Amino acid sequence: MKIPLFAWQHGAAAGAMMILLKLASYIMGVEMMLNQWVSFASFALVLAGMLMAVTATRKTEGGFISFGRAFLVAFSAAAISTLLVLLLDLVLGTLVDPQLNEKILRVTKQSWEDSGMLSLIPKAELEGVLAQLKWTLQPMGQSVSWLLGLVFWSIVALIVGAIMKRIDPQQF
Repeated sequence: MKIPLFAWQHGAAAGAMMILLKLASYIMGVEMMLNQWVSFASFALVLAGMLMAVTATRKTEGGFISFGRAFLVAFSAAAISTLLVLLLDLVLGTLVDPQLNEKILRVTKQSWEDSGMLSLIPKAELEGVLAQLKWTLQPMGQSVSWLLGLVFWSIVALIVGAIMKRIDPQQF
């Protein structure tokens, strides 16, 4: 399977902007990295990259694009941009700040306590939940999470493909 050129370009551009966002939030502190507005901005950047990649591809193909092609371009752009952020997360958590995962775990546990969510988890299961969260923050866990996240992005790409498709009326 050949990844379309515009998926590479716009996926990498969205990924680069997400990397800048992630680095800026990292500098501001772990709490900012976990902020919901940072997550929303990341989602918006990936979605914008998907839409721009499909639009650019459609323009070069005479203004028409099939649903399947639009899906492939959108999904490829999302996979590329999120892969770049995964690589940054792996570098941040292993080389730059090996204590980052413990900081994230501590902040997450504190936010669960503050919101009352921690009291909803039975004491017998709490250690298992925290162990699972700790594994998720490790490189293998982050990689598996990225792969599972691609399922989410494939659904978004299906929606983008359905919206952005344009059938050539002369084909009929």
